[in-house]
Amino acid sequence: EKGCQLVLHGTSSSLEDSFHQLFLNILLLGESNLISPFLTNAFEEDSVNNFLNELSHSRRFWLRIEEILAD
Repeated sequence: EKGCQLVLHGTSSSLEDSFHQLFLNILLLGESNLISPFLTNAFEEDSVNNFLNELSHSRRFWLRIEEILAD
């Protein structure tokens, strides 16, 4: 199995902040945005975006379950 490796462009702290914010939004809120500014390879970009999209959908599902159980 070939894995994907994320390659960040540049060393700007604003880029790193937006990269971390992307993952926080996925893990805490279940919201997903495209990760394209962070990847160099179109195949990796597509694969990672699909994975993050599925992860955000799963997180939203569990947030909804938690909401239902809390009511």
